[in-house]
Amino acid sequence: MNDYTTTARQCLETLRDGTHLYDSALNLLFRELQLKKLTLEDIDTDDKEIGKLRVLGCKIAAVRWRDILRENSFHTNVAVNFISYMYQELESGELSLEDIGIEDDEMQSFKQERCVATC
Repeated sequence: MNDYTTTARQCLETLRDGTHLYDSALNLLFRELQLKKLTLEDIDTDDKEIGKLRVLGCKIAAVRWRDILRENSFHTNVAVNFISYMYQELESGELSLEDIGIEDDEMQSFKQERCVATC
């Protein structure tokens, strides 16, 4: 590995390890490739793996929002936002609620029981 590929390879390893900050890691990876005039092949990856790593990041982020919702009660507006963030990640990764271990009844509880009513 040479100095020209170090940052790009570090971003790739971060993605391979899994991170909810996948968008930032991908942006930095592609910026480094562009600045240093490198290809994905230069850092031992390809479009297919990058796609899989993006989906992994979406899943990790959605699970993170799920866990926040499971562990806390929120003002209704806050819970609605967190639910929205979770759905955005699911949609982006073409994932289902089932993919992150949520059943319909639990989703309903996020929308009702875990939300503190507004005053």
